[in-house]
Order: sequence, then C-alpha cells, then structure tokens
Amino acid sequence: MYKVLAVILLGTLSLGSFAQNTKTIYLVRHAKSSHDNPDLADFDRPLAKRGHADAKLMAELLKRKGIDPDIMLASPSKRTQQTAEYFKNALYKDYNKITLDSSIYRCSPTKLIHQLSLLDDKHSSVMVFAHNPATTRAANFFQIDKLIDNVPTTGIVAIEFGITEWHRISKSKGTLKFFEYPKKNKK
Repeated sequence: MYKVLAVILLGTLSLGSFAQNTKTIYLVRHAKSSHDNPDLADFDRPLAKRGHADAKLMAELLKRKGIDPDIMLASPSKRTQQTAEYFKNALYKDYNKITLDSSIYRCSPTKLIHQLSLLDDKHSSVMVFAHNPATTRAANFFQIDKLIDNVPTTGIVAIEFGITEWHRISKSKGTLKFFEYPKKNKK
C-alpha cells in the first residue's frame, strides 16, 4: 500500500512545481579590495590583485556547481560591482544586467533582509553582492545549521527556504546549502 501511495504522490508532483515552492539566496561578500590609494573614498575602492583572482575562482566554482540565480543584486560600490561582474560573466554569457541597489551599500543586516523581502515572487533565487557585517549577520539570521563567525571576502553562503513569497523571508529560517570561500577552494 505504501508503494502505491508513493507512486501516486510522486506522479502528482513535478520537479518544476516543487522548485517553485522554494526560494534561495546566495549571499556573496565582495572580493578583497585595494587600499593602495588612501585618497580614494571607501565607495570607490577597486579590487586588489587577490580580489580579482578570488572572484574569478569563486565564480568558476559556482559555474561548476550549476548555480543559476534568477537575478543578481549588488551594492553600487566599485569593489562590489567588480566582484559581481566576474560572477555574471561566469554564470550568464548573455546576461548583461546586475541590479544595483544603493540601500545595501554598507547597510545593516535588517536593511538587507528588508530588501530581500521586496523581491518579485516570480524569482526563485537571488545572488546578493554586499558588505560585512551585514553579509555575515544575514547569513546567521537566515539559518541555524551553522554559526558563521565571518563570511570572508568572496565568501558565498547559499540558503534555501521552503517559502513561495519573498515577503515571508524575514520570518523564515532556511537550510544552509553550502558555505564556500577562497581558502577552502585553493589548491
């Protein structure tokens, strides 16, 4: 009897309908920035040489994992935009738009969480390029599987939620899918 019930249930569920019942966030802290020019404002600091290498490494890692976010949201700071470009180029050859959101530039975790709650429900996944401490605090707010002391530069935290509407994210806990960072992936 259980086998028959399982077959009936599996027959009524399609993978597409199951995927629509989840939301996934990929929190990405910008890559290592340069401090070579002390006259530059924080907002205008570019990536350091290591930042370029790490962004490329981590973008390729997500490509190998088959990660395909519906949208990319980034702080408009120079280092964050440069980081996002590496991921855009690795994951979307024909995708040329990264949505810049000035409200997440060095924002509080509360603001970052609020911005995610405003996303259009037609999107099932978002990749967010932001700053610390908001990235680390949001990663810990959204899941309880692992306490993350610090999301290092170019670190990525992927969390999946069993919700269908983004506005529910502020009251939801998700499941940690992975936590990746450059030192973990260098040979």
